[in-house]
Amino acid sequence: MLTDRDKEVLAHFSTLIVSFSAGKDSLSCLLWALETNKPLRVIMTDTGNEPPDGWDYIKYVERTLGAKVEIYQRELDGHTRNFEYFVRHRQMWPLRGRCLVSSSTKRDDFKWYLKETQAPLDALIILGQRRSESKRRRELPDFSPVIRSGRACYRPILDWSIDDVMSYAASKNIQVHPAYAKGRKRVGCVWCVNSSPDDLVRDEELYPERCAELRVLRKSIGLQSTPERARQFSMFDQVPMCQYEAVHCE
Repeated sequence: MLTDRDKEVLAHFSTLIVSFSAGKDSLSCLLWALETNKPLRVIMTDTGNEPPDGWDYIKYVERTLGAKVEIYQRELDGHTRNFEYFVRHRQMWPLRGRCLVSSSTKRDDFKWYLKETQAPLDALIILGQRRSESKRRRELPDFSPVIRSGRACYRPILDWSIDDVMSYAASKNIQVHPAYAKGRKRVGCVWCVNSSPDDLVRDEELYPERCAELRVLRKSIGLQSTPERARQFSMFDQVPMCQYEAVHCE
């Protein structure tokens, strides 16, 4: 699967670091990285709000591929910087474009973890971003010489389609995260701010205990289970529709 472009970039780096989420795209990056035969680290952020069925899946990936997944959470000033911390600290629910769970734990704390574990500055970060995912990602280059971690990054599947990703995993005889087979379109936080309405409904069906905990968390900062004027559809009375809370959150 290594292209001429892959080989051109890889020639300048001796070590790879895959940013792993257990989703289909980061799985493709891990499979791709293993093909390079270069020294490899696989690093994952525990946001504190991961799908519960993901932990067994990570063990399956480790067992099947023989790759250890390093999972970290950052402690700072006596607090674990995770989903619940940021909700309580800011007294607001995450909004699109303003989700500190991603920007802080998956970006800033990722940089901190690399420093704490003495990752070399000349290591190449492998990111599973694809152009078709969003307008912002459409303009991304495949290679960036320096990102916020202070290291270079490469996006080997930038021009892949979802079919390419799924077919690649199938060709390697490895299963993708079980949530996809259950109807979830993405693997991220439960009630992720970037989820589609269908995914929010699906979370309620798949992870009722976690959704109940999130409802308690919302109530603790003064939010209703469903904001006023939220369009009622299927189980929307039981899931958050964050876009309706902009006034409250500001």
